[in-house]
Amino acid sequence: MFREIIKIASLVMVTTSLSFSLSVIELNKSSKEVLMKINGVGAKKADAIIEYRKKTAFQNIDDVQNVKGVGKKLAENIKNDVYKKSVKSKKVESKKDESEKK
Repeated sequence: MFREIIKIASLVMVTTSLSFSLSVIELNKSSKEVLMKINGVGAKKADAIIEYRKKTAFQNIDDVQNVKGVGKKLAENIKNDVYKKSVKSKKVESKKDESEKK
């Protein structure tokens, strides 16, 4: 029983960290147009994010607060929007894989 709990906990940790990593990758690679789809990010903020990541890649989603002009509220919007998009895209891929198996 204990081993099963450990396996489940490990799986949850890996899945959570994978989702988190995807969001940072997305933040590091998204185009200006994609960044501007995030609530509160306009052309200037998208440019600032792109300029920041040219010098220093985002290591975690909280690094976005280091971008000039990004405060706590906007950082929270970015965190929520990027994370939700990466989770949603994973669900779509998962459903696609399931339908291909049938």
